[in-house]
Amino acid sequence: ARDGHTVQPVELVLAALGAEGVADPPGAVAAAIEAGIVHETADALSLQRLAMAESAVAEAVARLTATAEPIEPEDAGDALDDLDDTQRGAVETVLRHGVSVLTGGPGTGKSRTVAALVRLAEKQGLPVALAAPTGRAAKRLEELGDAPAATLHRLLGAQGRTGGFARGEEWPLDAELVVVDETSMLDVELAAALLEACADGTHLLLVGDPAQLPSIGPGRVLADLVESGTVPVIELTTLYRQAAGGAIARL
Repeated sequence: ARDGHTVQPVELVLAALGAEGVADPPGAVAAAIEAGIVHETADALSLQRLAMAESAVAEAVARLTATAEPIEPEDAGDALDDLDDTQRGAVETVLRHGVSVLTGGPGTGKSRTVAALVRLAEKQGLPVALAAPTGRAAKRLEELGDAPAATLHRLLGAQGRTGGFARGEEWPLDAELVVVDETSMLDVELAAALLEACADGTHLLLVGDPAQLPSIGPGRVLADLVESGTVPVIELTTLYRQAAGGAIARL
């Protein structure tokens, strides 16, 4: 888990235990499973809390996918005028699906697309929540979306002493559209908390670049979700901010 993994092959764990001088590695693993600290699946082991978080993410994605009704804007007005066809398609995808992913490298217009989506949602009177994993990313999202944004911990009501969150299945977020930026930084436990706090029918957009900074905690949620093929993924490839993006963006 310290290395960012959510599972480890049984053979590697047994070998590591042997190298640590544990006399009976299979017995130690069996005891950890019996105690409910470790979860066994096929030929791999996981910390129980990480296994539960991965299951929670999968279940919540399926739940939101099944319960979200398409949002038909009465009048888009000029909200989408600044967007190209792919970006416009991204907005329409978010309105049609419970969970969707918007990805692309620097300078491809992810922020512009999000800003247009927020404008459109507000025009329709839809409650919107904007968040990002870090304070800096949340401030940037707030400036670009021209709407209040918060860190995920603040949005979910992080409980400092217990490490849990006030928002969840019992007290979900009161937003019909939830947009989270910089989601390459989402670890599996924070992703589970976010998804569980989305009520049935919520439209969730995860924005990020799988090639950017990975999460500090275990799990590569954005990349796994993109690779899973279970939710629509819109990738922006046209580079608009060449000067701002510089040589790295062009490459």
